[in-house]
Amino acid sequence: MRRFIPRRAQVLPAPPAPSSASGIRSASCRVRGAAGPRFQTQGRKLKTLEAKAFDTMELAANASAAEIKTRYKELVKKHHPDANGGDRGSEERFRAVIQAYQLLKQAGFC
Repeated sequence: MRRFIPRRAQVLPAPPAPSSASGIRSASCRVRGAAGPRFQTQGRKLKTLEAKAFDTMELAANASAAEIKTRYKELVKKHHPDANGGDRGSEERFRAVIQAYQLLKQAGFC
């Protein structure tokens, strides 16, 4: 059997410092998700699916992340199949709420 010998990691030089004070950024700004897409989506028009997700969750389009999460928990408890004796209509609503929350989460609203 051959023994695996890992290669040494290549050390890259540090990026040059910006020349102006306005161009200074912390390292966390360059990390994906550090600033969060939530701040980028506040100023734009909602996409069709995002608007439908807010309607499904029965929330206003300017709802905060905490409001979205609280409403999600309320609706999931209300429409869970175990809480409704297997009612098919409630089960469909349960799936729609989960899908809406996942879409809002992926879009960066929460």
